Amino acid sequence: MVAPQIEYLLLDHSVQTRANLASDPECPASVIELLAYDSDKVLSALIGNPRCTLTAITTAAEFRFERVHWSSETVLNQISRHPLLDLGLLLRFAVNRPILIVDHPLCPEELLVEFTQSHNAYLRACAVRRSSLPTDALLQVIGDPDAGVSAAIRLSVAERGYDTVREALPLMNPRGRRRLIRTLQPGAVDRLAGESDERIRYAVASSTDDPELLRRLAADLHGRVRRAASDRVFSSLVC
Repeated sequence: MVAPQIEYLLLDHSVQTRANLASDPECPASVIELLAYDSDKVLSALIGNPRCTLTAITTAAEFRFERVHWSSETVLNQISRHPLLDLGLLLRFAVNRPILIVDHPLCPEELLVEFTQSHNAYLRACAVRRSSLPTDALLQVIGDPDAGVSAAIRLSVAERGYDTVREALPLMNPRGRRRLIRTLQPGAVDRLAGESDERIRYAVASSTDDPELLRRLAADLHGRVRRAASDRVFSSLVC
């Protein structure tokens, strides 16, 4: 039951009147849940109400998911960041508005992995930048055709440290290797040049501009590494 005086406010044609009701800390839960169907302005007020319930939040989200052209990204973003958001509702966002929850601290690893395979390049870029994405999933998407996603992958690889860089280099194309190596500290590149895996030494030899490293690698035991280093030295002389 809704008290008559509150029912009158619910039916008021003034959006501001209903928004004031939605933000009132004394507003009953039953009324809050009715207001979840209201306009975005009312819902924004409702979301800020400490008496707001999970039922109201869920109702508001699902009501807007069903009305694609009517729903506001701004208010959905508010819902997606509400402290009451639970895993069930987060998974609904994954289906309906994944871009709003890819950066959410509760977003599970398996969803991030799924997002790396999305048709949406921006969503893929956001997913690979998350530190909670498993490293093996990050390595699997090396070679993404989108330049923005590839840049995000390189950044994430570099931030994860030496071991991830070592695994990633042999999987990258020449341009990607050069760009990654140029983001690394000289000590890390020097260490990579001393790796036992000739694929990693080759990656350094075909990417670095450090003359000292190139001299060392031009004397490498493996012919492919020597040729790559020599080619880099020759290219620098020609330029």
